[in-house]
Amino acid sequence: MASVRLQRSPRDQLARPTHALPCAALLAIAVAAPATASADPYSVHAEASASVGWTDNTANRPEIVNDENQTVPEAGFFTQLRPAVLLTYETLRTAHVTTAAVDINLYETQEPSNSYNGTLSYNGQFALTPVSELRLGTSAGFGRVDPLNVGQAGEVQGDSTFLSFGLSQGLNRQLSADLRAGQDLAYSVVRTTVAQVGTDGQPSETVTDAHSIGLTLSADHSWARASLGGTGSTNFVITDTGGQSVQMINNLSATGRYDISPLWTSSAALGVSVVSSLVTPDSTSDDIPRTGFTPTASLSVSREQRVRSVVATFTANASHTVVPNLLLSNVTNTSTGSLSATVPLPWLRRGPDTTLQLSGTLSASHSQPSLANDDQPTWNTYSADGLLAWAFAEGLSATLRYQFVRTDVFNYMSPAGDGSDQVTPPEDFFRHTVLVGVSGRFPARQAVQLPNRRILRVDEATNDESRLNSRDSRE
Repeated sequence: MASVRLQRSPRDQLARPTHALPCAALLAIAVAAPATASADPYSVHAEASASVGWTDNTANRPEIVNDENQTVPEAGFFTQLRPAVLLTYETLRTAHVTTAAVDINLYETQEPSNSYNGTLSYNGQFALTPVSELRLGTSAGFGRVDPLNVGQAGEVQGDSTFLSFGLSQGLNRQLSADLRAGQDLAYSVVRTTVAQVGTDGQPSETVTDAHSIGLTLSADHSWARASLGGTGSTNFVITDTGGQSVQMINNLSATGRYDISPLWTSSAALGVSVVSSLVTPDSTSDDIPRTGFTPTASLSVSREQRVRSVVATFTANASHTVVPNLLLSNVTNTSTGSLSATVPLPWLRRGPDTTLQLSGTLSASHSQPSLANDDQPTWNTYSADGLLAWAFAEGLSATLRYQFVRTDVFNYMSPAGDGSDQVTPPEDFFRHTVLVGVSGRFPARQAVQLPNRRILRVDEATNDESRLNSRDSRE
């Protein structure tokens, strides 16, 4: 929630925003930045990426076949294509970014069918006064759920398509040199259609509409190396699958950031979530509680380390949160832990910049519906992701990627032959994937980029090199 700052190209090293700088002044700095980014207030870009990959489980099938209608995992090659158009525009007090993209996945194997995802999004920021900023956004999407998408696999099984739409609004205001406040409002809707084949061999469809409406208020106070604040939010989740249900999520948490040293930074949150079921379908079991209290917490620690002539970044995250899952049409309690690292490799350079980078992430999570009894499904997900990226020319890069994903599902309910529901045996989903790809943007440099409001440090250091060379007495 720092003051407004609109960035030019990532190569334009503008100073970090200080807490006391007014919004309008920072906007003026951004617009008056060196003209090397662009002399025009707008830019239009063509983007494209193409990948060829191999996986040992193209349709994300379980390892153990529990009935005669299931198929075993199948290995095969696939191709991913992503054409996109990017439009940016700026004025003295505004910045606008619009993106349209289509993701296409073509499979060599019979299953799954080829998948696709289309998105159209707009995000804008407006400096209303010297100390206040307005953010607006909207997005629309459509597609067929891709079993190789880590965010979708394990949540929706079967031949599933979806339509989505979202609106967002945010307001930041600098109340004083060290005190700031924010407000966010968001609405999203997802319609999911799942095509399945029943035990009688007849095809059927299940259509689910899921809506989410949320309001968040936040404030924090910052010091030289620390900040302390609070966040409160209310979220309504409305789902309709043959019967409407309405759940309300109330979150209240204290948040803080602390720069332990010039190389170490940390952030934490501690709070509570209350999930209440306001409306339930007639078929809902009486054993499922109507209200649930869940403690929430998060902790993140980052370290920057010089390795010879480059600087590597290491991050550890742990969290327990309550969030709406519109693809799953439910509210879930999710515990997650992850370790990640990014290491630039010094062997290939273009001028002073390294062009070869290695990154990786290890993560594990456990999820279950927030209002549930012992018969409700739970699932664990474990993943490893490694990426080697080479920016061989300005705006062009090549990548080599490896992914491993395992999902364990327990207490999943499936239709029985007599029309009732039965609990299926635990299912394990394993997948190894290797991808080789290229991507590019033309022209390479945008006229404007919207700043990311996720602050990694509290201090106002303007020179990363001097900060890395310095040593705190406690380091």
